[in-house]
Amino acid sequence: HAKEEAQKLGISGCVRNCDDGTVLIFAQGEEDQMNAFMQWCCKGPSRAMVVGLEVGEMEERGYEDFKIVR
Repeated sequence: HAKEEAQKLGISGCVRNCDDGTVLIFAQGEEDQMNAFMQWCCKGPSRAMVVGLEVGEMEERGYEDFKIVR
């Protein structure tokens, strides 16, 4: 679901579901795109239970699209 939302917003990066149930996302985009994506991440898809969101900055990594990492 994160990939679909990121693509809809024009964000590039990657997402990985971790074994402990957390979701790790590296994302880059314009400020308004990132704000909208973070708002979506706070609620997640309809069947998700989001209990927190940690946000940090990173150097741009030159992602060209948004991928799921397994």
